[in-house]
Amino acid sequence: MHTEILHAVLPEIRDALVGHRVTKVELVGKYGVLVRFADAKRDLWLSSHPELSRTGLVERPPDVGAPRTAPDNLDEPLGSAVLREVEGEPGGRVARFRFERRDAARHAEPVLIAELIPRFANVILTGNDDRILWCRREFTGAGRPRQVAAGETYAAPGGAPERETAAPPPVTVTDGASPNATADAWYRAREEEESSGLLLAELRRTLVKRRKRAAKALVQIDSRLEEAGREAELREHAELLTAHLKLARRGMASVRIPAFDGSGEVEIALDPKLDPRGNAEALFKKARRVARGRDEMIAQRSVQQEEVDRMDAAMARLDPPPAPEALREIVRELAPSLLAAERRGSARGAGGGDSAPERPSSLPDGFNPRRYLLPGGWEVWVGRSAKQNDELTHRWASQRDLWFHARGAQGSHTVLRVGSGKGQPPREIIEAAAAVAAWFSKARNSNLVPVAYTEKRYVRKPRKSPVGTAMMMREKVVMVTPALPDGEKDQGLAAGRP
Repeated sequence: MHTEILHAVLPEIRDALVGHRVTKVELVGKYGVLVRFADAKRDLWLSSHPELSRTGLVERPPDVGAPRTAPDNLDEPLGSAVLREVEGEPGGRVARFRFERRDAARHAEPVLIAELIPRFANVILTGNDDRILWCRREFTGAGRPRQVAAGETYAAPGGAPERETAAPPPVTVTDGASPNATADAWYRAREEEESSGLLLAELRRTLVKRRKRAAKALVQIDSRLEEAGREAELREHAELLTAHLKLARRGMASVRIPAFDGSGEVEIALDPKLDPRGNAEALFKKARRVARGRDEMIAQRSVQQEEVDRMDAAMARLDPPPAPEALREIVRELAPSLLAAERRGSARGAGGGDSAPERPSSLPDGFNPRRYLLPGGWEVWVGRSAKQNDELTHRWASQRDLWFHARGAQGSHTVLRVGSGKGQPPREIIEAAAAVAAWFSKARNSNLVPVAYTEKRYVRKPRKSPVGTAMMMREKVVMVTPALPDGEKDQGLAAGRP
């Protein structure tokens, strides 16, 4: 922030906020800090952006990310503190906000420091003995003139102020205008433009990655469908070999056998490790396998083709680049995980990652899936009908829940609620949930059943498919014995219970 602009807005901040008590401290985006005050019409905004650092009063933070709770070493020392002084170094780009906490045993006079220096901008909180309690950006290393990190003693930045003020300010405050409002409008436009540009680039990368994954899956499915089209040929080869076992022997890679219609000879590939009868059984088994998988692969192909078309349409919506709010709507629709890190950070105080949409707080009358409890508090939900399967999978399961279904057999949709336990479910919980899925399938009487599972976000419903249909991508398979949890009975879900 230019020195002239900084020293023009500080008096406005002083008049608006001195004497007011802090009610909340939040982090916004990668560089922003928002301090909210009781009985104040505007909040204090500080940004450590390397090229757009600033401080000032705002009615709402710039649209550079969702506000999230500040970490304890920032929020606790400032919580309920009263702003007593606002200072600016003459000719410099450092502002100090001095607070007072009368009832505090430690850090009774915390100081929030805004270093608005190009490239090295920072927001720093100090406590007793000028000890750094928190900083927005860390600068450490043996070659640095000062160390900026929690636990270090604060040292003011060096440099000649006159050099820093040589360039003219980026905005001019006209007579009668508010320096804070003028500066906020100029900086806000550039902050939001940069944030939208970064979000747009990340969205493009995400869409391209998803399209490539779906296109690769299409190639694999087409290859498997081509093999599935050989069902009749495989069955004919198996029957020919069964009828002429004496023409083959172990160790042969192929054999030529007269066709049933007398049109010539048919060459049949063999497994040298198997005897003639074993090769015939293997061919029959392969024919049955490709026949069983054809319908599933056709449905899978529909899902993947729909994903490719969806990504192509989404990419078309980004050219030309949409306005910031329109862009965020597209992100919320197509890739909410790009915004979820900030949403989850708001709930936890720090950190990022993907986040599932919230499950509705109540369930409708008539929706009462089977419910089983596993060790550690984990819950398994199982649909009771095709309609309930549809509701459970496509409406009520969260994106991070694990979805299970017995492979090659009809069965109920089964969901392991990831939020019901602690962290990610261990292997034994996954196998227990898979055993429940196998129990509620046509393969219940088998000794071992292959059960496929994946996160619910990779489960799709093919277009125009019947009620209760679901196809999964990126699946894993576990072999289990069908069983219900030891001593557990269906707990059910009372209507209205989350």
